[in-house]
Amino acid sequence: MDRSIRDKIFITALALLFVTTFIIGWLLLHQTVLFLPLAMTAGLLMLTQTIYYLEIKRELGQPHENYRQVEALFSMFSTLRLRHPLPQ
Repeated sequence: MDRSIRDKIFITALALLFVTTFIIGWLLLHQTVLFLPLAMTAGLLMLTQTIYYLEIKRELGQPHENYRQVEALFSMFSTLRLRHPLPQ
């Protein structure tokens, strides 16, 4: 999947926010802030998975693109010479 300019800016802003928060936290709380990167990383991973899920759901919801893929698979399937039925 290609990333748009908006996505690249968003990822850069999140990375800068991550680093800035960690540095400020280290200066204020010292070693207590070490759990913060772990919590932020877990949150970012969940956000990323949600975004990918929504993108895939949107792409699969477009029937004309799926139809072209199925049509291509049928043309490939027609070249096979099957002697036995496929298992269930």
